[in-house]
Amino acid sequence: MVLRDKDRAITLRIAQQTLSDSVAVWAYGSRVNGTAHESSDLDLVLRNGKREKRQYRRMGKF
Repeated sequence: MVLRDKDRAITLRIAQQTLSDSVAVWAYGSRVNGTAHESSDLDLVLRNGKREKRQYRRMGKF
């Protein structure tokens, strides 16, 4: 994945502070397939494995 260490650390910290263990965070797009450039965005999918309603509210804050 094409992602600076500091950006990865920030993303992980926010996910850990905001989401529960039942939520999976998947990355996709140019940063995953190797075609990203310096200003490419980071495409993420949040998947609520247990489908808990309160998790959807947390996911929205992420």
